[in-house]
Amino acid sequence: MRLSLVLFVCLVALTGCLKSDGKFEVKGTVTYDGQSVGDGMIVFMPLKGEPGGSESTDIKNGGFTVRLPEGKRTVQVFGYRPGPEIVSPTGGQPQSTKEQFIPEAYNAKSALSLNAVKGMAPLLYELTKPEPNIPGK
Repeated sequence: MRLSLVLFVCLVALTGCLKSDGKFEVKGTVTYDGQSVGDGMIVFMPLKGEPGGSESTDIKNGGFTVRLPEGKRTVQVFGYRPGPEIVSPTGGQPQSTKEQFIPEAYNAKSALSLNAVKGMAPLLYELTKPEPNIPGK
């Protein structure tokens, strides 16, 4: 009887752990100007009325993996590279910094979008430098 009770409790606990959150794995690659984004972040924000909240993940060596629910999303991409060192006013070790180098056309003012569906192919975001705005051209 005790063994049956213990097995029942374990089964109930295990079943609770296996419940799906409705999300699925999405993988992808990000390049900027023909080069892999070595260090960055990608954010998937649901459009109004779509399920779920924002999801983000790191981009490492050009690749990322994230779990998303089905639905339409705005995509924002950020890339980081070493920035200038900050010298300590007290003579301590200089601190390294990072600077974000992906243009705002791909993050703050992004028009990138995604309709996430289960079983979708890996994503590929090939970002390019925007054309300069030259007056009279």
